Amino acid sequence: MTATVSTNGDVTLPEEIRNLLGVASGGTIDFQIDHSKIAVSKAPGTLEDFMKVLPRAKKSFTIEEMNESIEQSASLGSS
Repeated sequence: MTATVSTNGDVTLPEEIRNLLGVASGGTIDFQIDHSKIAVSKAPGTLEDFMKVLPRAKKSFTIEEMNESIEQSASLGSS
């Protein structure tokens, strides 16, 4: 499989490679260089990327409500 390097140094990854890596438009990739070989892999996601995957909470809780819930759970576990 080949790709052409543009005058700006850009390379378009073939669709098969993008699909294999699971990289969409705007995604990031890592290059690993080992002597004369280069390995391409999907870059690890950021915390921000991970947060986009999580479902939104249906209800917000205050710190006080969370602390109270933790205390209640702890007292149930000590019985």
